[in-house]
Amino acid sequence: MTKRQSRLIALLMIIFAIGFICYALGHPERAWPWPNWITNIIYFIYMAFAIIFLIAPFENGKLLFDKICYTASATLLVAFGIKLLRDTYVYNTTLNSAPFSIWVVVDMIYFIVPAIILLVIGKVVQKK
Repeated sequence: MTKRQSRLIALLMIIFAIGFICYALGHPERAWPWPNWITNIIYFIYMAFAIIFLIAPFENGKLLFDKICYTASATLLVAFGIKLLRDTYVYNTTLNSAPFSIWVVVDMIYFIVPAIILLVIGKVVQKK
């Protein structure tokens, strides 16, 4: 992938996001089938990838996919830490039927597993 292709993908992602926001503002009755915090994480990851493609690291005219995978993996790990701190503050044993350890396991599935997958993909790409 060249710089031009990367910039074009980023531009298309940003245009799609603007169109999505315009549609969403016109239809406030629509909703996603999961909690809002998951939706916010998906939005964050989408915009992070758009920014990564916009300012992607290039070497000799080629995109460094391994650096992108490492950056996304680190971002997911930081998001896991922030979510864990938030859950520690919000969790109340009298209001929640699930133990806190279940909350941590679910967060690990949401954040740590994709981070490990991206890390492995980055290592494989780096070896090639």
